[in-house]
Amino acid sequence: MTTRLRKMLAGFLTAAWLCTPLAAAAEPAADAPVLDGGVLCTFGDSLTALSDWPKDVAARLNMQLVNSGIGGNTTADAAKRFERDVLNKEPDFVLIGFGTNDFVRETAGKSRVSIQQFHSNLNSFIERIRSAGAEPVLLTCPYVREDVYAPMASYQGDGGVLAVLDSYNEEIRAVANQTQTGLIDIRQECEKYSLSSFLQSDGVHLSAMGNTIYANVIESYMKGAYRQDPDAPRVTQPTKPTIPTGVVSQDIVSFDPDDWITPAEGSMTFRQNEDGSLSIANTTGQWPDAHYSPETGVAVPVKGTRLEYDLSLEEVGASLVLYFNGSTPTVARSGEELVLNSYFTGAKREPTVGDLLKGQTLTGSLLLSDLPIPAACIEDGNVILSGLKVFAVGAAGKPVVIRRLSVVTDGSAVPPTTAAPPQGDPEADNSLTPLLLGLSAAVLAAGVLTAALLWKKRRKS
Repeated sequence: MTTRLRKMLAGFLTAAWLCTPLAAAAEPAADAPVLDGGVLCTFGDSLTALSDWPKDVAARLNMQLVNSGIGGNTTADAAKRFERDVLNKEPDFVLIGFGTNDFVRETAGKSRVSIQQFHSNLNSFIERIRSAGAEPVLLTCPYVREDVYAPMASYQGDGGVLAVLDSYNEEIRAVANQTQTGLIDIRQECEKYSLSSFLQSDGVHLSAMGNTIYANVIESYMKGAYRQDPDAPRVTQPTKPTIPTGVVSQDIVSFDPDDWITPAEGSMTFRQNEDGSLSIANTTGQWPDAHYSPETGVAVPVKGTRLEYDLSLEEVGASLVLYFNGSTPTVARSGEELVLNSYFTGAKREPTVGDLLKGQTLTGSLLLSDLPIPAACIEDGNVILSGLKVFAVGAAGKPVVIRRLSVVTDGSAVPPTTAAPPQGDPEADNSLTPLLLGLSAAVLAAGVLTAALLWKKRRKS
């Protein structure tokens, strides 16, 4: 029996207790699914992709994490990647967090995704998750700072930014009620905290405190609605990639089009050419971006490693950003990325923004030790290359062609070692020092006393 079939059967067997909308209870139902060891998929926008709460929640619940958040996504964008980023991950539980981009307006009275379509998209997610034998749970959106939205006039006819956002939150609650789906009401929790403490200065994304509140509320809900197995083994997090020894060449991109994604589905195309190279083109005539993230990253020593490249920009410009230390284009942390444009040998760049100009082929290699890799991303002389973002800038349908983008390690780096102190080293065991000093003092005192007695005896004689 396949894993997916087992999950579907489990979903049918537990359907009886899903007769009312779930609310975090003091004790979960006796037949509620078990959290420990399961796969938790967090499916959302930048509040999921760029936040720490998913990994914190997974660790607290003893679950494996699949973070399927992509910044800027609406439910319409997410529907196009649903099978790849959710169903194909074979999750046991899916936290669904959308709305912060769906409600946004560029013109008065018209959000990016209508509230009716938003409702339909959420219903579709829930139905397909349950059909796969997994448990869906909805999250409402937190508040936002109204002054970050422009033009403000787009919201005024409906009571302002928060009023429009809250109409989408009401729709999330309605879907939860109608489909008897679990609901974690983040928006209601927000009322206990100030905007400045819950959100970053951009007025949208979560602060450290906001992340902690998210994690606490979600943990409390999940433990109240689902069971835990105290005897279950602890889930281990993915191990870091192995540091190569000797001469090793590793690709840092995939040439399989299916391994690439773009936040705005349909804005980029990916094609493997007959010679094995990869063509990346935009469909908009603007500057969308393509993302690639290796499963565990590529780890290399900084010393003795070259980044080798062969890129063609015949009719379109480009920009390449390399990510380190676990950061990826969709889950990026500040200070863990490097724009490569200015380091390609002889590259011609746009003078204002620094994009690579069209009409050039770039081949060569760069020593990693010559690149300004953030010091915080280097550990014991090694660095993990964990993602790449490629912008195809300009004409629609004209590709950036990647023939090679790899790292070659020459084996010259020697791993640091910590040698034990040599035997007899006076600093090897400081606990002997007081004893040795005491013995020395006693010997000296005895010598002084003996000398004094001899001197006294001589005087008498």
